[in-house]
Amino acid sequence: MIQGTNFELAYLDGAKMTDIIMDDSNFSNVSWSEATLKKVQNLKCNFVRNNFFQTALAGMDFSCSELAAPIVSASGAELKDCEINALQAADLITLWGVKIKK
Repeated sequence: MIQGTNFELAYLDGAKMTDIIMDDSNFSNVSWSEATLKKVQNLKCNFVRNNFFQTALAGMDFSCSELAAPIVSASGAELKDCEINALQAADLITLWGVKIKK
């Protein structure tokens, strides 16, 4: 379990993480490029400006965490099958040039 930890600016490219719970931790500006994340649960964590390029986030639930401005491939395949909340969806849709009319 990772709890109450500051990983800001960490370099985790190619990391292999399995069966981990992350709680109340800061992962802002972290590079996770080409990482393997399986059975990773996050609660109340910050994922702001993370590099998730070629890292599958399937099965991860970000709805209770802050997820904003991620770096992903043009297709956004990394985000396939992850869970987000409505506010995160509004932010992420701008990655593909979609504008939300108010």
